[in-house]
Amino acid sequence: MRWVAAVGIAVLATSCAVEVGTVNTDVADGIVSAIDAVDDVAADRGSTNAPAVGDNDELVEIGPIPAGSHWHSAYVVRICDDVLPPFASEADPAGIHSHGDGLIHIHPLFVESGFENATLGLFADAIGFTLADGELTVPGGGTWKNGDDCGGEPGQVFVDRWDNHLAQGQPERIFSGLEEIRFERDGELYQIAFGPPASLPVVPPTMELLPEVSQLGVPQEQAWLYVANDADPVTARVWIVDDVTALPCGDSAVADRVLIGVSACYSPKADRFEASEFISAATAVRSNGIPGVEIIVTPAFRSFLEDAFADEALSTAEPVVTIAFEVEGSVVIAPAFLKMPLSETRVMITGGMTESSARDFARVLNG
Repeated sequence: MRWVAAVGIAVLATSCAVEVGTVNTDVADGIVSAIDAVDDVAADRGSTNAPAVGDNDELVEIGPIPAGSHWHSAYVVRICDDVLPPFASEADPAGIHSHGDGLIHIHPLFVESGFENATLGLFADAIGFTLADGELTVPGGGTWKNGDDCGGEPGQVFVDRWDNHLAQGQPERIFSGLEEIRFERDGELYQIAFGPPASLPVVPPTMELLPEVSQLGVPQEQAWLYVANDADPVTARVWIVDDVTALPCGDSAVADRVLIGVSACYSPKADRFEASEFISAATAVRSNGIPGVEIIVTPAFRSFLEDAFADEALSTAEPVVTIAFEVEGSVVIAPAFLKMPLSETRVMITGGMTESSARDFARVLNG
């Protein structure tokens, strides 16, 4: 069993701001687990914002975690044949901004700007752009609309997006819904442009800065989580871990079940609860490319976690609460919470999962 760390951690290679003076202008996230999600409206629906996932459907990317993720994207603004210098944010009301370094810094401060709510429109607001379908205004630089002249050709407003930091493959060229373009993972590239609709894309020259500020290209760990595809949901339990010891297990301890690695024994600190008391719904998703399960938790889970933190705070200045998820008599994952989730209703669990095992885990939690 891998004892999974932690809530809302984002490991950075350097500080948020980056020096851009040395950028070559010729150049054409360990496990984060038990992290809180967004949009408390989901609790009223009794489901997540992610659509239901069938066995053959691709898992949905849920975007940056509010008060947890710290991602970066490189961007460039192009007007016809001119590439504009980078902009700095006039304000940062949502936690999505730039320091004038040609990078978009994405660390949502609120539920309202996290996950699926983290959009290019919020970045445009922080910079002082107008980015709308058919219209682009930049600070101090004028306004361009679809059909305006661009070197003798009618131009259009569009956005190019690469889903990787190396500009591999052709970008997705987007002409509508520009404000609603979502940040889906760390290290994306964007060209915000007014130009001929068939013009070649300009790759953001600051893409070479991304490895300095984000952990990119890190191989995903081997999958170790195992939940049988016919596991009985009635057996799902949730409880606080008191101690982790080596095999053999004592009378009250529960052994884990893993595909790789060394097994261990998990001792409950208090009562074990049926998962249905704490979980309203669960969906297999991806968080920054990593398969996981997003769960909608009940008020009872929130109270349970608050009480656990209060108890831990009596004995340590830096409380950590580890929650075991047990299925058919074995611990399958034990995420460690470093703080209370920002959202009152949504929690994201990743670590050691494949798409298939994430679906199996979600199915069991759904009852």
